[in-house]
Amino acid sequence: MKRIKQSIPGDKDVRRRPWRRIATVSVLTPLVAFGALAVSATGAEAAVPAGGGEVVSWGNGNAYSQGPGGVTDVPAAASPAIAVAGGLAHSLSVTSGGKVVAWGKDYYGETQVPAAAQSGVSAVAAGFYFSVALKSDGSVLAWGLDDHGQTDVPAAAQSGVTAISVSDGQALALKSDGSVVEWGWDLSSNATLTPPPATVSSGVVSIAAGRNWAMAAKSDGSVVAWGKSCCSSGVLTLPASVSSGVTKVAAGLGFGLALKSDGSVVGWGTSGKGETTLPPATQSGVTAIAAGEHYGMALKSTGSVVTWGDTSSDGAAPTPATLGSSVVAIAGGYYNGMAIRTTLPSISGTPTPAVLGKPYDFGLTLGGYPAPSVELRSGSLPAGLSLTGNGHITGTPTKAGQSTFVVRTSTPAGEALANVTVTVQPAHSTSFQFIDPPASVATAAFESDDYVRSFAERYNQVLTSDLTVGGTTVPTGTRVNVYYVHADHVGDQNLATKFAGSEWFGTKVLATATSTADLQATTALFGAPGTAYSSRADQGLEFDDTATRWIDQNGIDFSLNSWSASDAVRIIALAP
Repeated sequence: MKRIKQSIPGDKDVRRRPWRRIATVSVLTPLVAFGALAVSATGAEAAVPAGGGEVVSWGNGNAYSQGPGGVTDVPAAASPAIAVAGGLAHSLSVTSGGKVVAWGKDYYGETQVPAAAQSGVSAVAAGFYFSVALKSDGSVLAWGLDDHGQTDVPAAAQSGVTAISVSDGQALALKSDGSVVEWGWDLSSNATLTPPPATVSSGVVSIAAGRNWAMAAKSDGSVVAWGKSCCSSGVLTLPASVSSGVTKVAAGLGFGLALKSDGSVVGWGTSGKGETTLPPATQSGVTAIAAGEHYGMALKSTGSVVTWGDTSSDGAAPTPATLGSSVVAIAGGYYNGMAIRTTLPSISGTPTPAVLGKPYDFGLTLGGYPAPSVELRSGSLPAGLSLTGNGHITGTPTKAGQSTFVVRTSTPAGEALANVTVTVQPAHSTSFQFIDPPASVATAAFESDDYVRSFAERYNQVLTSDLTVGGTTVPTGTRVNVYYVHADHVGDQNLATKFAGSEWFGTKVLATATSTADLQATTALFGAPGTAYSSRADQGLEFDDTATRWIDQNGIDFSLNSWSASDAVRIIALAP
């Protein structure tokens, strides 16, 4: 195997490694552009959500690429991504905004993304020390090492391109008319490339660039290969099983992979490290394939990834357990595997109480990748509040009370549901005050122009007989709390003062006592020990006084006009 020795800045006597990489992607649908020794084809794996997914990279690697700043050290800016590609010592992603992000080692400017690749990109491919990008307008651009024309994109690849694939120094472009364009150099032989045969001048649906060789899948399901058979592998000798039914191809160092329409994978060529010893899981349900130097990858319809072949420092097998089963695209780098994945959503958070008439904003805590969407699944929010798409409960509540509703959050990986409860409390600042039982609530004994006062008379009382108050009967055995609501303005008893507001008790209000008899009663159930009560007959609700239970019955709205006597309401609420 011929090696080309070359001095690289920052690394002494670094040798060019025999390898390749490839990428194939649809311009119409954002897909993963599988880079180094990998192929992405248009088809069932086109499940990358428009919002992109999280980029994951793994592998053993070597001094060229591993460690801080290496290909497995994925920067935060690489996600959310719609396409990825792996190279020898650098990697690429295309963000959901169409921008190329590069990381890893930068020997010849391969990670220095030009301005033209900052937007409008749909796919990428990573070569030996160069990078290629496919724009959504069908044009191709390249940057990095150009000692043999690797980045000199020919005119034929400046428009109408639907997929790209690259290797050591070789690049391929698939045109919308089904023809293949090739440029670059045969680095291992230091010679010109073998031109594509006439059979790939039309009808091609998938391409893959190998080391010194290339192949294409045709619309009739057959595979065509050309170039030089790397490493005495016989990779150009195609098995009969790829003469029909093939939809996508991927190329390794000296082996080829084909994905068939029935979801099975075929491998051929060298198998010195198990590259063509395909595991049983690759024989059904596969939607995408990729290849590294000595390893293969398959994406299953379940979202899981299968890897095989080299498990040493030059491979990406086995698949890491942490990768999960929500992968939507794969790519094979020289030393590393890559994937785009989504993650299951989550939702949490206990909303703080809202205050009636006050602006409110509470953000639920969301998890998942990409950013999950949020919607109301069932139930209703408190009046005046709404749920935003990013999980915020916001607005100005117009009704005190408590509401429980179901929120749904989702990512392409799945959904999560959560019961959420929001309590709207009365605005207490000027209308309501909860106090300890006073010495007296008789008229003129406990006055205020600013507050309606309320206090608890009894807690956790079990009814020993039915209780009928205000036209409502509370049955025997019910455990209740009893509260007293008192309003009495200051001074001249011939002038009315109106008190209006809401009071929340946190549990269901079973009944309201508003008659003189019920308000004057002091029994084992009614009346706080040590508190004196009014003996006046006009202290209950009269004229336009009201005390109305909320719809959820956890509180009351009151409107009390205090004239010559205090006004009062006795509340019987369910004990928690």
